[in-house]
Amino acid sequence: PLLILPRKLVGGPVQELKNWVHDQKKKFGAKNSTLILFSESHADKYESGGVDLFEQSICLSEKGKPSEIASNLFSILRQTDESGTHIIFVEPVTEATGLWPAIHDRFSKAAR
Repeated sequence: PLLILPRKLVGGPVQELKNWVHDQKKKFGAKNSTLILFSESHADKYESGGVDLFEQSICLSEKGKPSEIASNLFSILRQTDESGTHIIFVEPVTEATGLWPAIHDRFSKAAR
């Protein structure tokens, strides 16, 4: 499955994020997981929260460019699926302009 991290947990109390991720992994019986990031700079948000919660992290764009993210999205999803990842976590889209709504829509559809 693909799950979008709840906005309220990103940047919130670290323990709440850890608990939620742990609960989701348990719910789906996932032994390994991948975190998909929009930008390398976003990794900082999750390091204090323990990127160690995720066995792997993949960045869709070095600098967070929406066009690059949209371009890489499907190939990264295919790659994680082929790698045997049990559960994919994606950081939430927080922008509402440009390509961001389309990116959010693509991830929402993939999460169904």
